[in-house]
Amino acid sequence: DVVEEVVPGLADALRRSIEEGSAVSRETTSVKRQSGDLVLGISTTVLESRKGEGPSVTAIFQDITDLERIESLNRRNERLKAVAELSAALAHEIKNPLASIRSAVEHLDSPTLRDEDRILLQRLVLAESDRLSRLLTEFLDFSVMRLGTPARVDFSRVVRHAISLVQQHPDFEDGIRIEEQGLDGRLILPGGSDLLHRLVSNLILNAVQFSGPEGTVRIS
Repeated sequence: DVVEEVVPGLADALRRSIEEGSAVSRETTSVKRQSGDLVLGISTTVLESRKGEGPSVTAIFQDITDLERIESLNRRNERLKAVAELSAALAHEIKNPLASIRSAVEHLDSPTLRDEDRILLQRLVLAESDRLSRLLTEFLDFSVMRLGTPARVDFSRVVRHAISLVQQHPDFEDGIRIEEQGLDGRLILPGGSDLLHRLVSNLILNAVQFSGPEGTVRIS
């Protein structure tokens, strides 16, 4: 009871060890002080006594306030690092679609643009704008860290759309060729359409950027 008044957490560990006959290992408890909370690490050992007597309990406690403070700072640094990585990933995922949208809008002003090409570019701008909106929503609620329910996705269609998007990117030069094979049919697989689109778009754009001005990118 005396310990209860001073350090309730320590008294609780002692009481449980006596009643249950089992040791407590590496528990922590806080002690309120005017100068700031004191954090204690607690362990107990149970010693069996003679018949008719209850067990005796030895408690070892240590001031781990500074260690806890250091661990708290380390956890905070890890969170800040995660936020920085998340921000960098978000910037990367936004940059490429925005560049393609800008290029498509610039082409829309061309008086020599055919009607079917104009319709294609308009659809591309709308589709990528919607995709960016969904991307921002995912990053805001961290749903990108969770596994959603897979849908049945036509992967060939995803790849064809990714090619159209990359062809509107400023880094896509006139001399670059993209050769396609096996994309006419449907290839149904479980997955997330937006995530697969980001994956394929980044891979194709990376190939285009490093293929050289007269390079060929083969997709099969």
